[in-house]
Amino acid sequence: MAVAIGIVLMLVSHSWAVSAGTRSLDQTNKEVAQQWSLLLVEHAFFSASGSTATVYVSNPGRYELVVLRCVVYQRGSSPQTASFREYGRIPANMSQVVPLTCPVYGSGPYYFVELFAIPVHLYDPREPLTNAQYGVTVRYDLHLQR
Repeated sequence: MAVAIGIVLMLVSHSWAVSAGTRSLDQTNKEVAQQWSLLLVEHAFFSASGSTATVYVSNPGRYELVVLRCVVYQRGSSPQTASFREYGRIPANMSQVVPLTCPVYGSGPYYFVELFAIPVHLYDPREPLTNAQYGVTVRYDLHLQR
């Protein structure tokens, strides 16, 4: 009886240890992906109407990224609150520049462009916020003329 109880306890503890190790490894992999997520704004242009801007971005990081938020707003104001949607996918290739069409809020010569991106392998299109804590927010200063 004591041997049987010992074997059961050993199997339960082994199962728990394997499960905890797997969760820990998964968490570490997500955090590494976040650290290697990088975006650069190469340049930006206003549309003729001024209501949108085309923002050209590249990705010198290690993982392909999906941009879920892109907004251009006047310096000194707060960015508009918007739900996440897929603006584009940026391959992990710094020589490839991808244009994104972003809404513009405010008017004046000085702006910020704010981007939120997440590694594609962590992105769930049905539930965009699932792994949002592993995304990166990038904010760049822009001097644009209309």
